[in-house]
Amino acid sequence: VALNRFAMRPSNFSPLPLAPKNGVPLHKQATAELARMLDEGRWKAGQRLPNSAELAREFGISVLTLDKALAALVSQNRV
Repeated sequence: VALNRFAMRPSNFSPLPLAPKNGVPLHKQATAELARMLDEGRWKAGQRLPNSAELAREFGISVLTLDKALAALVSQNRV
């Protein structure tokens, strides 16, 4: 089982829990976590991401917050 380089846990492509009270906005945490998941190969190049509602539910955040995270990845040409 491969280990995630950012956290000592098996890499099963699940998002790390977001921390609403750590001072970092949730959309920025979600952006970083989605980038990590992309880097680890959760989705292959050209593969469609799950819809916003599914991802938001997986992250435990609102669709609006998730959409901000996705917009950041689009602006970085990551998706």
